[in-house]
This record gives sequence, structure tokens and C-alpha cells, in this order.
Amino acid sequence: MATNFTIRTSIVKASSGKCAVAAAAYQAAEQLYDERLGMTFSYRVKEEVVYTEILLPRNAPMDYQNREKLWNAVEASQNKANSRFARQFVIAVPNEWSREEVIERSREYLQKTFADKGLIVDFAYHEKSGNHHLHVLCPVRAIGENGQWMAMEKKVYALDEQGNKIPEIDEVTGEQKVRVRNRNGRESRELLWQRITVQNNPWNTKEKLQELKKEWAEFCNQYLTQENRMDYRSYAERGIIDRIPEVHEGAKAREAEKRGIQTWQKRENEERRELNSFFEKSREFFEKAKNALDDFKEKIAEWRALHDEKRSIGEEGFGAGIVRTVVRISTVDAGTFCRSAGVGTAGAKISEYGNRMGGLATGFLEVTSRAYEYTKRECEHESNAQRIKIRR
Repeated sequence: MATNFTIRTSIVKASSGKCAVAAAAYQAAEQLYDERLGMTFSYRVKEEVVYTEILLPRNAPMDYQNREKLWNAVEASQNKANSRFARQFVIAVPNEWSREEVIERSREYLQKTFADKGLIVDFAYHEKSGNHHLHVLCPVRAIGENGQWMAMEKKVYALDEQGNKIPEIDEVTGEQKVRVRNRNGRESRELLWQRITVQNNPWNTKEKLQELKKEWAEFCNQYLTQENRMDYRSYAERGIIDRIPEVHEGAKAREAEKRGIQTWQKRENEERRELNSFFEKSREFFEKAKNALDDFKEKIAEWRALHDEKRSIGEEGFGAGIVRTVVRISTVDAGTFCRSAGVGTAGAKISEYGNRMGGLATGFLEVTSRAYEYTKRECEHESNAQRIKIRR
């Protein structure tokens, strides 16, 4: 069975009322003071946090090893009402790994993927029963060669397939545009070239996030057995169109369940798991039915070849047996037909396939019965929803 694959990502931004210091305090289960808001955030009561670490790029100030200083510096560098502070990742880790293996391998992956490319990484390992995962927090700005925060984006020259700069063409003249400057009475002319905007933090694109998922799956699969290997692709991308993905339950829902409160997420996932089980059994049934029919067709071809061979060598009584059987076919069973036709043990073989098909028919009845129950349930849901709508 494949290991569960989960990577969720979100942005910590001021416009949503969030702050980087609070996010860092939560994932590390620490108490941190936010200078921008003048507030202290404390999550020391969290018990599942078993390890935290900050990975710095080569040129980052060593002061940023201090979590409170780091995230206050991040907020100070982003001082607008709509500022983005950090990108968060929640990454499921294989339950097969020990705590030491999770820490060592996560550090290796995060160092290579983020820190070596200029991004600071603040990560924490949370252990919950059946739900071991990493929380990763990276500032949206990378650290430059001078040890300072880099700009969010930059302008670079657009290049053609040969790597040459592309001229900016004047639509009127059809020639390359020229900028004329006048400095201290001296005129200078400058050719203009096309430029494009490049993000200094590439993780803001969907393509890069998809690449991140693939890289994490491939990294983990180095240490997993074949049956436990991760697959980062969605069900649709894998061509599994009859399987329903489960909804994310979240920490609040799990806490509610512990207190005996049934949540809609829990009920929804139970029903989706039941439906997926139904789909799986249905697929297995039809696959078995197809295989049985294909096998049966091959056997019929073999028996037909045997008949043709007997006819060609003129075996005594063979042709007469066929004629008699054709005459009596409406009144005899398959076994009698085969024996009268000179097939010998073919009747027993057909009976064997009849038993197989009978078993498959029983399976088909089970599948259709369950399909009816689900259809009936959905109709009841729809009817209840309609009644509620009418009351409103």
C-alpha cells in the first residue's frame, strides 16, 4: 500500500490578519514577542512538537538563528498593509521512518531545496498518532550575496532561443527603439531591449510547487519499499477517475472528535472511504468477469479446434454425434451436448466455468445492491436538502 502523500501550502499575509511571528510560535510551540503588533504569542502547551531547527543560507546573518529576531526582521522588511511575510508548508512524512530518520532526512531535503538557494528555513517536526508531519516556514524574500533581503522580483533581459537579447521594436518605424538622454548638456543614445519580470522567490508559481511535490516524493522513495512508495500525482493525473479524494480534517476537527463531537469532515471521509471501497470491489468484479469470459472464449476455441481436427481425420461417429446433438440441443444440458458430440470431459469444463460465472453473478448482485443503497441515500440527502430550502 502506498504511503499517504500530503503537501499543503499557504501564505502568511497581513491582509488576512496573520503575522509571521505568531505562525513561527505555533509551529515551534514557543513564546515569541511581535514588535510590529506589540503582542506576545505563546503555544508552549502544544505537546506534539518534538524537534525544531532554523537552516540559514550561506550569507544570512547569524542573528537569524534566533527565532524571535528572525521573524521580527521579516515583518520589518515587509511593512505594507498587504505585505506577504512567509510561505508555509505542511508535509506528511512516512510513518515507517524513526524520529531520528525524519529529522536527518528532512534537514537534508530542506537544505538542498530551500537554504542552498538563498531561502531561510524554519521547520518543526510534529508527531501525532498516524499523522507525523513537518511544518516549514520560509520568508518570501531570499537572502542576497550581501546578506540583505532581496527584492521580491527583478527585471531581466528577455532572450531568444540562441540566448541573444531581443530588441524592442517601434511599431511605427519598424526599427529598434532608442532612448535619448541629455546629461550635463551631452546627449547620449541608448538602444532598448525587451525585459521580463522574474520572481526572486520561485515558489510563488504553481509549476514550482508541483515540482516540489515531485522532488519530495522521489526523495522519500529512496528510503521506502516498493509497496510503500509515494505517488505525488492526484487521482485524476493517475487516471483513477472512480476514486474520491478525502477532505482535510485539520487539527480542530481532530480535537473535536477527541471530545466526542462528531464533525462533518469525519462523517464525510467515512462515507468517501465506503464509496471508494465500493468502487474498488466493483472494479475487481468486472476485471474478474472479463478475465473469466476471455478464458472461456479461449477454451471454446480449443474445443472447436479439436472438433475440426476430428472431422478432418474422419473419426468414426464424430459427425453423426454432432448432428444428433444439434437436433436435441433444446432439450439437453451443456454436459449432455458435449458428451454426445464426442467432446468427452468438456461438459465438466463448461460446468466449471458455469460455477465461476455463478460466483461472479453473486458478486454482481452484491455490487448492484450496494449501488442501489448509495443511490437511495443520495436521494434522501437531496430530498432533505430540498425540504430545508423550502422552509427557508
